[in-house]
Amino acid sequence: MKSTYQPNLLFLILSILTSTPLVTSLCYYHDGTVASDPIYQPCSTIKDTIGMCCASNHSNPSGGNSANGITADLCLANGLCMNVLTYTNSAGKLGTNTTYWRNQCTISDWTNNVCLNVCTKESKLGEHTSTSTSLLIPSSTSTSLISSPTSTSTSSSPSSSKLSGGAIAGIAVGSVLGGIASLALFAFSFVRWKKKRIQRENEAEGLAINLHPDSRPQELENHIQTVGMKSVVHEKATGPQDTRAELPGEPVGRTVD
Repeated sequence: MKSTYQPNLLFLILSILTSTPLVTSLCYYHDGTVASDPIYQPCSTIKDTIGMCCASNHSNPSGGNSANGITADLCLANGLCMNVLTYTNSAGKLGTNTTYWRNQCTISDWTNNVCLNVCTKESKLGEHTSTSTSLLIPSSTSTSLISSPTSTSTSSSPSSSKLSGGAIAGIAVGSVLGGIASLALFAFSFVRWKKKRIQRENEAEGLAINLHPDSRPQELENHIQTVGMKSVVHEKATGPQDTRAELPGEPVGRTVD
């Protein structure tokens, strides 16, 4: 009797292979477009796992020389892709260029909390030198550039940029205190200015008095001399030759030579 063990075993293996799908996932851009380039691969090899994709399917490994082509990305735990390459500059010295990318996600709907839905605004390439560290973000139609990777949040959900109630209260109190201090400074300056103005006016008035003394005729000096019980009044005239003396009891105006 002819054995049928080997054909049946082969049929079983083929059945398993054909019934079990391959662990493959598509990578989607932020706008929902499929990344058709095979260089983009999911960072997780587990089937049906939602996660980010990186350009890891390059033959030139990470850290390789740029003369051998583009280097493969490395998947980071925060969802970014890190690309490291070495190059030789014009002086013959070896340099290293490190860039960070936010690539695609394994599902087209990025509203979940797994896809790294940050830095979605596009900008132009060519704004950085080959030695700078930058965050490059590819889209379905172009590759965009963000100036600094530090502006990208590494958490799964973007943080809120709103001010807390304490910060708002602190700003309000600071504004009120600043206004009070400004009013107090203005009042102090006004009082000081007013005081100086009054002082200047008084000084000007005193100077005017010194420049224009009293111009009234000089009064005669009266000298009263008491002789016994009689009083003699002498009037000092303005001229040295017109001296007059008035004796008590005699008519007024008599001149004594």
